[in-house]
Amino acid sequence: METIRIGFIKYVNSIPFYHDYDSVPIDKLIGEACGGGFKFEIIYDAPARLNEMISNGALDIAAISAYEYVANRENLQMLNKISISAFESVMSVLLISKRAMTDLSGRHILTSDESASSTSLLKILAEDFFGNKNIKYAAAKISASAIDAAIGEGRADAVMLIGDQALKYVESRGSVEAEEDGIKIFDLCSMWNQFTALPFVFAIMAAKKDFYFANKKICDKISEAVKSKIKFFGANRELFAVKAAELSGLNENILKKYYGLLNYEFMPEHIMALEEFEKRLKKLELLPRVKNSGK
Repeated sequence: METIRIGFIKYVNSIPFYHDYDSVPIDKLIGEACGGGFKFEIIYDAPARLNEMISNGALDIAAISAYEYVANRENLQMLNKISISAFESVMSVLLISKRAMTDLSGRHILTSDESASSTSLLKILAEDFFGNKNIKYAAAKISASAIDAAIGEGRADAVMLIGDQALKYVESRGSVEAEEDGIKIFDLCSMWNQFTALPFVFAIMAAKKDFYFANKKICDKISEAVKSKIKFFGANRELFAVKAAELSGLNENILKKYYGLLNYEFMPEHIMALEEFEKRLKKLELLPRVKNSGK
């Protein structure tokens, strides 16, 4: 019996993809939709890890970063237009800084090692939109509780925080707008929207292209199963905030606001957003170079 390996992001923003709040586990739902003959292995990890796993063949289908999709489009097939995106602010992709966005030239910024899309978004904003030069980036594992000390003790001029840790930091400060000891919080999705008037697409569902074309009907059924989970989420956002608070330890009110910001569709605006993202990545030479095939 063939095993199909599916990867989901472990943050609370992805619970709508695989929850069992409707009393149906995702592997059971997918199995029933596909009609038997397959086993399903579900893996939960950070976006960067899922990118790596689908790239090296350890996953067949995954929620991957928009950066991974743009960088390796020739090897990937988007699944039925499912995204993790936001139209305005998002609260979970932040830059915490004592410096203004126009004063980052030559500064040291710690970035998350868990998301290629968010790190690329920061570079686009800081270098392209705000015109900073020679920023020194260092990827690290970062927790909400260590941010203020890292900045206050001079280990970094600014720190990027994403996912659940970003939400924990917002909770500790009371809001994204809060400023203490001169430390500012910049919502990077909000800034992207101000410059482009577009949503930002953080992740999409995709399959390895060879797997997709060998198993198109199965891939379509898997994406429809995920969409049914997302549809349940859309009608029960407050329930998700309560459940996710129990699961993550995050504040229920923060999660209610957060789930109200997230979008899981893929409409014409999302296509335009991905195209704009790709254009900016190319301008800053942030995409891997295509290898010359011997010519």
